[in-house]
Amino acid sequence: MKQLKKILFVGMMALPLLIGIQTLSQATPLQIFLDDGINPAVLVQDGGAGDINTTDGAVTFSGSIGNWTVNVTTALTYPALGSAALPQLDLNSVNVFSSVAGSLLISASATGYTLAPTGATLAIGGTTVGIVQVQAWSGLNNFFDTTTPLGTVNFASLPWGTPTGFSGSFTGAIPASPNPYSLSLSTYIWSDPGATSFNAALNTVPEPATMLLLGSGLIGLGAYGRKKFFKK
Repeated sequence: MKQLKKILFVGMMALPLLIGIQTLSQATPLQIFLDDGINPAVLVQDGGAGDINTTDGAVTFSGSIGNWTVNVTTALTYPALGSAALPQLDLNSVNVFSSVAGSLLISASATGYTLAPTGATLAIGGTTVGIVQVQAWSGLNNFFDTTTPLGTVNFASLPWGTPTGFSGSFTGAIPASPNPYSLSLSTYIWSDPGATSFNAALNTVPEPATMLLLGSGLIGLGAYGRKKFFKK
């Protein structure tokens, strides 16, 4: 009977962790989108045509789009990064423009996030020879849904055309519904000839109840392991 109680106790304490592990085993639909406003836009889904990254939860495009001669773009989310219950969405890109002036929109979006958080923080850093604008949204579990804006931040090279480093961040509130929901982030570049590179990371802040469950699971497992160790 004591052994059965011990198994039940550990099972209950570990339940939040087991839920997380189960979530990690399920791939999230993830897409990236690139558009210069002139040539055919590029849309690549995780595991689909044009995705050169074989890791689940990661999608990478490499190629040219008009006068944007070099574009290497990667988006990451769960199971490669974070989980459905603790969402993270990361977008990084290197882009080289060869003409007089032009623009490029680079976006990432994923669906299937659960356990609504209280908010999200986006941090971005990189270099540019032009202007960079980054925006993020939570949505109705559809790709690139812009129902709830999370924030916007702008950067510019000074003087124009000179490689300039930049960094910044913003925070936004994610509504409690819908559940599941989507996250999207977009970076808009207006550039002279030269290179722009950046990494943008969107991280959510879990609601207190989620952290309480996770903490109780960790404490339970730690207590059981300590007790077992001292019995030896």
